[in-house]
Amino acid sequence: MKLGSFTIEQLSEGNFEISASGSITRMGSNPRSSDYAAMVGIDPLLILHNNKVSLLDAGIGLGLDAKGHTEKLSNLHTNLSVFGIKPEQVERVILSHLHYDHIAGLSLTDRAHKTIASLPEAKIYVHQKEWDHVLAMLDKPKHLGIGYDLDDFYRLVADGRVEFLQEDYTRIADGIEVIRTGGHSPGHMIVRISSEGQIGYYFGDLIPSEVFLHVGVKGLDEDPIESKGLRMFWLRQAYDEKAWIFFYHSVQVKYGRLERDQNRQFTVRAEQ
Repeated sequence: MKLGSFTIEQLSEGNFEISASGSITRMGSNPRSSDYAAMVGIDPLLILHNNKVSLLDAGIGLGLDAKGHTEKLSNLHTNLSVFGIKPEQVERVILSHLHYDHIAGLSLTDRAHKTIASLPEAKIYVHQKEWDHVLAMLDKPKHLGIGYDLDDFYRLVADGRVEFLQEDYTRIADGIEVIRTGGHSPGHMIVRISSEGQIGYYFGDLIPSEVFLHVGVKGLDEDPIESKGLRMFWLRQAYDEKAWIFFYHSVQVKYGRLERDQNRQFTVRAEQ
């Protein structure tokens, strides 16, 4: 879709089952696992502008390609190829936070069993408070759902590919601003996109799908009370600005604009 001078696409990896123990599997014909917790979509956001390519979150990057594991080990590569984009053309990746299902697509294992960056020229942006939180959580158990698994991410940090943001508001490029919200995790960020009078918000896991417009799920957010207040604040902001909103984990409604129903509750008018 077009948002002002930006072209925005979702790199859908499909629908997945998340278990209460934190495992994630692709939905198929198999019955749900005994500790099934939720079904989610995974949809990194691709932004094209003035021959620059940006990515918001990176998916899980599982080797799900039709071309097979021997040709490409990253589903992200296949999804980029749909839009005629080579991995080395991606200039930046903005990570809403560091949970595994948002970052695993950043790396792959080559034929020599070496961990390498799947986007070799990209600068990766994450908030310093998120990194500090991750390091403090290393020896603590996961909460419900996908947690932190940073074995490969350490390699990207060591190689100097990651920039840790210090401020709560940072302008990454013309029309692309990141805002640290916290709530879901201490360093969680959302992204505001603006061009030619049009505005869009990518809410990451603060509002991962239309299901979360009004409710949270116990155990998913580091600070559920803070998250609830933040959700309402940013929903009102997006509504007042007549902004597009883009979801990362929705199964059905991938993006749209906010409306209010007869009870003044927010709903999403899906746009195709």
